[in-house]
Amino acid sequence: VRFTGNRNNDNNFALYQGGNLDLINQYSEISDYKVNNINTNALVIYNHKFMKPKRSFSISAENNNKIALEKENEENLNKFFNATTPDERIKVASSQNKNTNNLKSSVMYVEPIGKRFTFSTFYNFAMNTEKLSHEAQDELQSNAAIDSLSLISQRDLFYNRLGVAFAYSFNGLYINAGAAYKNLQQNGKYTRANVDGDPLRRNYGSVIPYFELNWESPNN
Repeated sequence: VRFTGNRNNDNNFALYQGGNLDLINQYSEISDYKVNNINTNALVIYNHKFMKPKRSFSISAENNNKIALEKENEENLNKFFNATTPDERIKVASSQNKNTNNLKSSVMYVEPIGKRFTFSTFYNFAMNTEKLSHEAQDELQSNAAIDSLSLISQRDLFYNRLGVAFAYSFNGLYINAGAAYKNLQQNGKYTRANVDGDPLRRNYGSVIPYFELNWESPNN
């Protein structure tokens, strides 16, 4: 588990004058940004050896989670001199919570067939979830919500891969051939101004062949 934090404060000031040094307008900007991060990581690996030589089974799983808590206050003031236009002032307070979670897992089984052949199968899984909540308020209007700057969204990405392979090894010759099926699924949704947007759903699939050939002279 790791905790990190950061804070930035920026102040900008500008004064505009005409050719006769008469004052036109004055602009000031104050920005205060603060973020706190919480990161967690966990990893588990298990390997099992059987009595039969070269037969093996392994499984692993890893989880990474990150939480980012952000707050930002921004105030802009544009003051006009010798003009009937009223001063322009913006004061916005925004907060954002972002949670990213990544889970990965792999399983593999190896089975020897005689002295020269080996059969193996594997499965890989990954899931990535990202949740975002961004809220903005106008402090000059009794902290009224600013719908155009507020958003709630979630994105999910799923990855699956299943494959098999056969290997042959004899007198320096090694041949490995197999194939894997990969599937990628993406889902997403968002809400703005209490109105749900069109959900996103995409699915991709492909077959990936694999071939490897190596030869080494037994005399080497």
